[in-house]
Amino acid sequence: MSDKNVFEYADKLEATKVADYLMSIAEGIKAKSLMLQGKGQSIALVPQDTMKLKVKAASKEGKGEIELELSWKEEYAVGSQKLEIGTGE
Repeated sequence: MSDKNVFEYADKLEATKVADYLMSIAEGIKAKSLMLQGKGQSIALVPQDTMKLKVKAASKEGKGEIELELSWKEEYAVGSQKLEIGTGE
């Protein structure tokens, strides 16, 4: 039997609210304490000093999509790849 706890949430929100959620996630990562709650479920996470970041983005005919995946294990070593994120201005 697995002890895996899974949290899933999906909704349509204003862009400013999505940005607020992303900032809260960033603050939780920095604090090494992240609590997610919504739709009758919750999960507590303890982010580690080194994390794996996966970013996937696509754009086609008025539709855009960004997928972010963050993961961590105690034994991760820091990588050497650099990601640049900007506003496109």
